[in-house]
Amino acid sequence: MSWRFRRVISGGLFRLNLSRRGIGWSVGIPGMRYGRSATGAPYVSLGFPGLGLYWFKYLRDRRSSERRITSTMSSEPGCTD
Repeated sequence: MSWRFRRVISGGLFRLNLSRRGIGWSVGIPGMRYGRSATGAPYVSLGFPGLGLYWFKYLRDRRSSERRITSTMSSEPGCTD
């Protein structure tokens, strides 16, 4: 098991998450949050406050999807840009 560092600073609906990787942020109410991780990945979180049960999902970043499509298209035979 490894040690992890995380510090959360809350202010109303907004929350800053400080970790070894950097600074992330999230916004929302208890049980429902949207945010960006320290690496820039968007995510959504839904849960039951007080129970410790929650669902967490990273969302696709449109910019990385466009890069993936562009690199795929340029690697196809016969494709000229």
